[in-house]
Amino acid sequence: MKKGKVSENILKRSVLKIIKDNITNSAAEGSDCAIFCGYVADEMTDNCAKHAIIRACNNAAAEGMKPLAVTLTVTMPEYMREAKLKRIIGNAVDAANEMGIVISGGHTESVEELKYPIISASVMAKKGDWKAKRANPGDSIVMTKWAAMSGGARLADKYREEIGEKYPQFIIDDAIELEQFYSILPEAAVAVTSGAICMNDCSDGGIFAALWQLADKNGVGLEVNLKDIAIRQESIEVCEFFDINPYKLRSDGALLIVTDNPESMIKGLHEKEIPATVIGKIIDGIDRVIVTSEDRRFLEEPRQDEGVML
Repeated sequence: MKKGKVSENILKRSVLKIIKDNITNSAAEGSDCAIFCGYVADEMTDNCAKHAIIRACNNAAAEGMKPLAVTLTVTMPEYMREAKLKRIIGNAVDAANEMGIVISGGHTESVEELKYPIISASVMAKKGDWKAKRANPGDSIVMTKWAAMSGGARLADKYREEIGEKYPQFIIDDAIELEQFYSILPEAAVAVTSGAICMNDCSDGGIFAALWQLADKNGVGLEVNLKDIAIRQESIEVCEFFDINPYKLRSDGALLIVTDNPESMIKGLHEKEIPATVIGKIIDGIDRVIVTSEDRRFLEEPRQDEGVML
């Protein structure tokens, strides 16, 4: 497509029409909205807008808020065809419907010398009665779902041929299918009604980064048993193929919940068929400790996500 803002015809048939045809009461023709949080995705997959929307909604849900609407800014390489824009917007619509929100507006533009599409999703959310409190020593840390879900799925999809030379196809397919679990809205909703003290969603940097962030923003220490961090076998296989640490790989879809009543929290999550387990506890001081079968080691300050260079 030509560089600059896309033409009115392309905008109408490949963006606005798809949104309005598939989302009830969408404000696709451009009302302004308040912004709570956002996420930027830069990847070549058709799912890039879907990932951006889900991750922005997850940010809001981890603060106990209900996402209502999203605005999208789509910046495309000049060489990208209109058909791909249609697929990106179609997947964005799927994500919005899945999250129960509307696409309230945005901007679409093509620029030269851009390698991948850049999608910015800004979410407006409604604040409820729940408010995060400070975690205290003795509180339990509950984790939902599994580590390395989104990173493993992305790598499996991007390198399916290379991985297929070593592993059977079902390993690749199972890893990619974990995309269906990226949203944390269901478990966040359970958490706020089951006595959650505070929450932290898991994204870039994986579970270890999320644990560090949780401790850092509360000014506390924590102790986590590595064996209690759930991870799917297909994710392990993908991580072993690339020789990367699964606990440092992006884990969208997993949520850390601090609670002083873990039994009630786990019961509430399991009643909604959400996998969850206690992985550790808040401790005195500011040490962040990971316990393995061999030793105890300190959690390092998060750096780059393990999968970012692949």
